[in-house]
Amino acid sequence: MSESGHEQVRQARPTLADVPVEIVIVSPLTRALQTALGLFGGHPRAPPMLVAHLARERVENSCDVGRSPALLAAEFPSADVAHLVASGGKPSVLT
Repeated sequence: MSESGHEQVRQARPTLADVPVEIVIVSPLTRALQTALGLFGGHPRAPPMLVAHLARERVENSCDVGRSPALLAAEFPSADVAHLVASGGKPSVLT
């Protein structure tokens, strides 16, 4: 995520603190995880985060392919990606 994106997350986070979020559904793409964790990590309601491959862009650009679940788990230990599997260089998919 760009520095501009990080700044947008920092600005939006306080606005969402009072929103009664029950669940966050997020793509397994790095920039989406960075955004979701930046916005809802430490949220007063501590909403569960569902990492769902169907919530991502279609593969139109190389940045839409994503990384292996092992790499995502290492970088985002608070995100549950155990249900995702790598499929031979293709986007992570649900088992």
